[in-house]
Amino acid sequence: MTMQTLVKAAVQIVLYHAQVPSDPSIDPRDALKRDVQLFLRSMRRFPEQPLPFPVATYRDFFVLVSQWRHKEGAIDARHTIDSTRRWIELSSASERAALDQGLDAYAEVWNGPFELTSRLLVLLMVLHTDGETCVKEVDKVARLLIEALDRAAGNSIVGSLQRLDILVLLGILIDSFAEFKWQAAGGENGTNLVGRAVRLLVNSIWRDHELVKVAIGILNRIVARDASFTWILAADTASAILSGLSLEIECRGDDIDFQNAGPLVSVTAIFRDCLGMMLESCYEDTIGYIANALFEPLSCLLSRLLERTIEAPADEHTAELDKVATMLYDICDKALHGQPI
Repeated sequence: MTMQTLVKAAVQIVLYHAQVPSDPSIDPRDALKRDVQLFLRSMRRFPEQPLPFPVATYRDFFVLVSQWRHKEGAIDARHTIDSTRRWIELSSASERAALDQGLDAYAEVWNGPFELTSRLLVLLMVLHTDGETCVKEVDKVARLLIEALDRAAGNSIVGSLQRLDILVLLGILIDSFAEFKWQAAGGENGTNLVGRAVRLLVNSIWRDHELVKVAIGILNRIVARDASFTWILAADTASAILSGLSLEIECRGDDIDFQNAGPLVSVTAIFRDCLGMMLESCYEDTIGYIANALFEPLSCLLSRLLERTIEAPADEHTAELDKVATMLYDICDKALHGQPI
């Protein structure tokens, strides 16, 4: 496990247990960086007392690292959605603005991702008491948030902590959509918003094995919310994965930073989970969707990859794409034949 992975885990755990700084002059980024460094240094003498953090903090860290390191397929959503949501709800405007500047160099004070998420959470509290008053305002803020996160994603690199922040904020947004059945409340616009959020989620986890686990944890959280929303979310996610694969085939790897990029095969895990969620939610509809929206496009992708392989049999990128496309094809084939996926 790399040091970068340990730092990511430490950031999540420290953020989950942190209290918002009482001194408004303290930059929350500096405070978080200081606490993470202190936490990692204290690991050298754990479990010897005294320790700068409660024992529960270290326990949660070990659990999270174990999930990333071993065969656990997902990161518990409380380390992503819940921890960040709690921090945002307690934070001040200046603290959110500071984090927004770190996430998106072009963010205005009023439309950075953290600030917009805070506004969204306030509006959701209103929706709990009055389901009609602020639907349009929620729609507006959600759109601005997706645009801000998309802009931030364009300024980040694979494997960076910024990508983790983007994914966590997307998790809060999608969790909110599920909580309020937003594809129904927002009509066609609501459905389009969900689709945009899902495409951005897939782009954020592309070639990042650790973030794939975080995303699966977010999806697992949604399953408990609403079956119909789960089906839509899982279908959009599976389709977005195919779109990402097709795009990478088209660009031939020209836009990929292979120095920072991880293996593409990790997306097969979330693809398999999505199909499993869909089959459990509505079997007949899922079989039709897999056959028409996934299986046929994958057949076309494999045909194109075969041509590429004949042209350049030693090309490693083509071999990787062919391996992943074949795995996705096999998952679909098993589902269509009623076999365990």
